[in-house]
Amino acid sequence: MIAYTEAKKLISRWDKGTFDTRSDNIRDHVRERGGGDTWTYLRIAYEFNKTRSTRKVLPNGRIRFTHESGEFLIEHNGYIVTHGFNRPKQNP
Repeated sequence: MIAYTEAKKLISRWDKGTFDTRSDNIRDHVRERGGGDTWTYLRIAYEFNKTRSTRKVLPNGRIRFTHESGEFLIEHNGYIVTHGFNRPKQNP
């Protein structure tokens, strides 16, 4: 169970990105990257430490923060667009 105030805080940090709504973006990212646990995924993204990451401005104006571990966060106007982990490249 999650408190209403925490849920509101976590959800309010997200941008709708390329989706119609913020909730559509969250739902898609949880399904693709979050392992099905919405609140854990949102907490991890919310707590991402930007001060210990490299920062790169993308051509579309979004900002990508990346940790050495491969964990990344992309923001647009201060709101989270996506969070995840880069997968190591596979050799053919």
